[in-house]
Amino acid sequence: MKDRGKIARERLMNLMKGIKTGRIERLTVVEGKPIFNPFPGIIRTINFNDETVAPKDSSIIEGKMDRLFKCIGNIELGMIQSLEIKNGEPVVIHIEENI
Repeated sequence: MKDRGKIARERLMNLMKGIKTGRIERLTVVEGKPIFNPFPGIIRTINFNDETVAPKDSSIIEGKMDRLFKCIGNIELGMIQSLEIKNGEPVVIHIEENI
């Protein structure tokens, strides 16, 4: 049986892949785990002038995902205000933390 943290991370990865390009906003994080209740805001970006980008090496994508989840893992209680995604990969994250 998978632990809840792993399930939440997989859910976030699948959500990013589904969005492809855009942002996830107001994603709550508790004890390093993304929480989908309430569900975060999804903003899709459609650029009609953007050229199709070739897929990147899977090791580069895995490295970005590792960095993303390490960043999230350090949040005790906070919110991802915005997670920008391009081609299903994390690009920029804006985190609000309680101090």
